[in-house]
Amino acid sequence: MISISDAAKAYISAAERCEEQRLINERQFEVLLVPAVTNRAFATELYIKAISQADGVELKEHNLKELFDKLADKRKKKIVREMGLDKNSFLVTLEENANLFVEWRYLFEKNDINVSWDFLQKLSRSVKIVFEGK
Repeated sequence: MISISDAAKAYISAAERCEEQRLINERQFEVLLVPAVTNRAFATELYIKAISQADGVELKEHNLKELFDKLADKRKKKIVREMGLDKNSFLVTLEENANLFVEWRYLFEKNDINVSWDFLQKLSRSVKIVFEGK
């Protein structure tokens, strides 16, 4: 059986491959944004769950804010510090991006959808670093 952290690492790799720019013709390139967002959001979720699992707590939901809120305080502080944001800015932006995995999988059902791309990339890297620092 694959570990949750190995799965997270695989989803990060998948997101990075989707983010690669591929030349279509002389004036156009392609980036697979929808799978990049879903894979990166899911990897972030899995790394948060892996952090919690390392602390002896199993988490089951997809909402990044709810998952983050259930982490030990020392883990939350490390993630926020790694992000380089003040806590309030971090929490507001996390709330705005809390359901990316669910929302972007069903993008075709939405009239309006957003992602704070820089935040998501940095968050996925930050939770990975915190997990690896155990």
